[in-house]
Parts: sequence; C-alpha cells; structure tokens
Amino acid sequence: LNRVGDMAGLEHVTQTIKLVNSRLPGHLPLIGFAGAPFTVVSYLIAGRGSLGFSSAARFAIEHPKAFHSLMQKLTRNTIAYLNLQKEAGIKVFQLFDTWGGILPAPEYRTFVLPYVQEIFRSVDLPSIYFLKNCAHLLKDMEQCGADFLSVCETVEIGNDMILNNTTKGIQGNLYNGLLYADEETLRREVCKILSAARAHHKKYIFNLNHGIFPDIPVERVKLVINEVQTFKWS
Repeated sequence: LNRVGDMAGLEHVTQTIKLVNSRLPGHLPLIGFAGAPFTVVSYLIAGRGSLGFSSAARFAIEHPKAFHSLMQKLTRNTIAYLNLQKEAGIKVFQLFDTWGGILPAPEYRTFVLPYVQEIFRSVDLPSIYFLKNCAHLLKDMEQCGADFLSVCETVEIGNDMILNNTTKGIQGNLYNGLLYADEETLRREVCKILSAARAHHKKYIFNLNHGIFPDIPVERVKLVINEVQTFKWS
C-alpha cells in the first residue's frame, strides 16, 4: 500500500482481459471487477474470513484518522486497477461491496460512500455498484455515482419507492439459495423478480443476490438463464 497506483505484477490481468475479448462476440461487453475499499479493508484488518467483520467497524470508529488514510490509499489503488482494466479492454465495471452494508447509514456515509463516489467519478466507464445488506442504505446508495444499483435479497424490487423512482438502472436479485429448490419453485421465483422489474426493463440486469455456491448443479443455472432469456416483457 506504500506504492499507491503501482500496478506492476498485474500483467496476467491485462492478458486475460485481452484473451477473453478476442473470443467474445463483438456485441458482448466484457465486465471488469474490483472490490470496494471498505470490503477490501475489512479483509485486511481481520486478516482472515469473518462472519461480521466487526474489527473493521471498530477500527474505523476507534482510529478514524488512520482508517481514512488507509481508505484513501485503497481508493487510489482501486481507481488505478480499474483504469488498467479499461486500457486492457473492459467496457463496463462493477464495484463489489460485500461488507459496506454492516454499517448503519450515518457510518456508511462517513466511512464508505465518499470513497465509492470518488471511484465512480474517476473511472470513465458504464458502472455498477453492488452493496450487500443494502435495504437500509438505498437512499445513500442512490448517491454513489454508478449507472446501475445492484441490490441483494434484502430489497424487494418493484416494491421500494427509491428503486421505483431512480433514474439509474437496477440489477438483482434472486436469492442464491433458491438454486437448490425444485424446478417449479425456481421458475416461479425467477418470474416473480422479472415481473417486478418490468418498469425498469430497459435498464435492468437480472442477477443473483450474491455469489453462486460451488455445489449448485449446473442444470439449475441453465434453467435460470433460459427463464430470463425467454421472459416476455410485454
């Protein structure tokens, strides 16, 4: 972290982006990715996986000056990393914030939102912001500067006034545990989300609420993709 903006050693990232782009049809944009600063700092401070990452919140509250200094370094590095991906050929990027939602709204506005906003101001590409456990933070999330808001299962698409009135695109949000359900249930739940998203369908991306579990049957994933692709928007 002392060498802010130094992207040496990441040649494998640029090479992979170029390789994938060489095999993608021209109309399909490659989406880049980066972890949001608060999520990255949560792993750095804890030093391992954790159920709640309370150590990051504690460090922010007990040592705010040091915390903000660390967040500034991570933010500059994240901007440099995403711009590296842009130069290599990504057309869109998603900022992934798994742990920002552990904070109440006032602390989120202090310790998370300014750094997220700086990233979206500084990387000139279409953008998506994912925030896990975001139901209580949608009003602040709407101010993040991204083009799309990616929401988790704590939000009911089609039944939230902030999402219903935003000019941003919406992404989400099938609960990933439902991929273990029987086919009839899974089809019903996918259709329920797509139906709720009708008002946003020109600026909507279907997605899970979070990552996919490694033991999910491939057939369940194919079923979801087929349901999305064949859904009738009108």
